[in-house]
Amino acid sequence: MCGFVGIIDFKKNDNLKEVKYLNNLISYRGPDSEGYYFKRNKNFSISVGHKRLSILDISKRSDQPFKYKNFVLLFNGEIYNYLDIKKKLQDNGYIFETTSDTEVLIKSFDFWGISCVKYFNGIFAFVIYDENKNKVFFSRDFFGVKPLYISENQNNIIFASEARCVFQFSGFTKDINKNAISSYLRFGYIQSQQRIFNNLISLEKGSYLEIDIENFNLSKKVNFYKPFSKSISINENIKKNLKDLLVNSCEKRLVSDAPIGSFMSGGIDSTLLAAIVSKDLGKKIPYFTIVDKKISSSDDYNSRLVNSTLKNELNIYNIDDISKSINEIFCNIGSYFDEPFADISVIPSIFLSQVASNKVKVIITGDGADEIFGGYEKYDLILKRHNLFSKLPKKNILKKIINYYQKKFHNYNSQSLNKIFAHLSDNVNLLDEYNNYGLNSNIISPKFLIEQNNNNFQNSIQNFLKFEKNHYLLHDILFKLDRCTMSKSVEGREPYLDYQLNEYVENNLDQNSLINKKALKEIHKDYFKSIPYDYDSKKKGFAISHSHCFNDNNRNFINNLMSEKFLKSQDVFNYQEVSKLYKKNNKQFHDFKQLYVIVCFQMWWKKWM
Repeated sequence: MCGFVGIIDFKKNDNLKEVKYLNNLISYRGPDSEGYYFKRNKNFSISVGHKRLSILDISKRSDQPFKYKNFVLLFNGEIYNYLDIKKKLQDNGYIFETTSDTEVLIKSFDFWGISCVKYFNGIFAFVIYDENKNKVFFSRDFFGVKPLYISENQNNIIFASEARCVFQFSGFTKDINKNAISSYLRFGYIQSQQRIFNNLISLEKGSYLEIDIENFNLSKKVNFYKPFSKSISINENIKKNLKDLLVNSCEKRLVSDAPIGSFMSGGIDSTLLAAIVSKDLGKKIPYFTIVDKKISSSDDYNSRLVNSTLKNELNIYNIDDISKSINEIFCNIGSYFDEPFADISVIPSIFLSQVASNKVKVIITGDGADEIFGGYEKYDLILKRHNLFSKLPKKNILKKIINYYQKKFHNYNSQSLNKIFAHLSDNVNLLDEYNNYGLNSNIISPKFLIEQNNNNFQNSIQNFLKFEKNHYLLHDILFKLDRCTMSKSVEGREPYLDYQLNEYVENNLDQNSLINKKALKEIHKDYFKSIPYDYDSKKKGFAISHSHCFNDNNRNFINNLMSEKFLKSQDVFNYQEVSKLYKKNNKQFHDFKQLYVIVCFQMWWKKWM
């Protein structure tokens, strides 16, 4: 896992000094070594920098930028099947000087060209500069685990592993993207490849981009790829096939020259991975978990119960015992996240990444299981309600009545009423409505109110999962995981996000198996027959109560963020409406979720604008 920055300059300037400055903004992504490269050509110059977190072949010979023949590589991530690919390349005459996946990647590119990405099973974002052809190639992994940001204007192309490196570039203009703010205030994250600033994008997942620098065209087409599926032994027993694919995925992700650990929430996803690692693969690694008994006590119960049979090192932290750390992380969210982000689970995730970094460099996580196997309870709830409402007589009349009262009492905001109205509409994306934070539209300045297009969506479990993979998983879960782990120089690996596993699930599991993660539960039960695991507890993950942030210790800090002077200077929010929401909670903090979205935005603005 690493980080990198690059500037292509059509005025042919030497930008290495600025590249070093921008690279140091993400030094936590690669504290083990750094490297730089510069070349001036007839019509442009290219300056790049790299920060390395050494996981495979930790020697200096695998440092980056990595050069082979006429290719210069910047690479962030891991190619899990690099040994299989290496064997193919050796059979074709390639000789290797390192034991890293970095060398395998660049020689794969030499052999297959950009089509090499179809052979990779891994998490990656990479850039390759071809010195002979003056072309630059960008690519990102199938699920979008690893980030890659790009911006371009008439004078420069800048690319980097984090947005902060792009918008802190001296040639970048910070022009707020209204659609991004609208999206953030609805969902707590930006639900698009278009990011917080105009002229800033993240390369789409599962894609590659080729730029001919000599004949530069600003509107280059992004190409999407589908990884080649390796032939696997499949029989009629779906449960056995799923288990075999999971074991294989875990085994690939345990390859490392650095120590490995795992997060464990106590839920099905992480405890199943722990069982596979311990029982099937025979590995004993440390586990890290955090408990908030205001939310749930079952996670603590399940974690201890599972570990009583697996007998691994289990590090449990009670949220009430680490309040100082929680407050510190909360007050610095603007520094951790270079775009507005309001997922409360970042706080325990950052804390666990910090304590884990004292023992390991790689962390296994259960992220992605819900989006692959249908783990969210809301899916079942939405579909049941959808079936119920679709049978109602005179649905259009009821819809008109609700619409009338919504317009008449436009200041009244009810998430429940909005959900009912959505069910009465045709082809509306119900998942979007259930994911909405429900902030009153009057809170937002009119210039940031963007009409949302939720039409032409067929509500089914399969479509929900597809939508979640392209939005919530990509722009919330994976964004969070990368920033939280890498902020503490730890690499996150996600066994559930294996494209062969994903492909098998999509092709073989029906709707019944995907409701409430039924297929995964059946595998889980085979490992833990002898213990009274609590399968009825509600899913919590690493969520914590918002009250741990909205407390007396942070009151002055929050007051400053919500002050009239600050709010009016931004011209993003309606001060009177925000003040009402804030004062309602200020006497006795109790309704935090909507307020947290605004406060996180304020922290981001204060840090970066």
